[in-house]
Amino acid sequence: MRDKYKTKKQLLSELEELRQQVTALKTERAELRRLAPRRTVRVGEILIELGFLTKEQLEGALQKQKEADMRGESHVPVGSILAASGVISREQLQVALTEQRNRLRR
Repeated sequence: MRDKYKTKKQLLSELEELRQQVTALKTERAELRRLAPRRTVRVGEILIELGFLTKEQLEGALQKQKEADMRGESHVPVGSILAASGVISREQLQVALTEQRNRLRR
């Protein structure tokens, strides 16, 4: 009857083996994500396509975003930076975000 039950040492060994498998799977998943083509549709690019923004305006907003990130401030999406600074309207941002969602669904 005792043969049906595993010892604490056996259970700990199995647990460690499972942890190693999980770690290996996480590493593999991260590598696949790194290698897989991204379906990233950037809102700034959409704003340019729609004629709401110039490339130079986008670059300026991205620079502001980078500087804030480097100062350790909370990350602010580039669309929010553009709208808050008056470069685009909230309505234009909403149009671009809707287009972004639609493209990601395809």
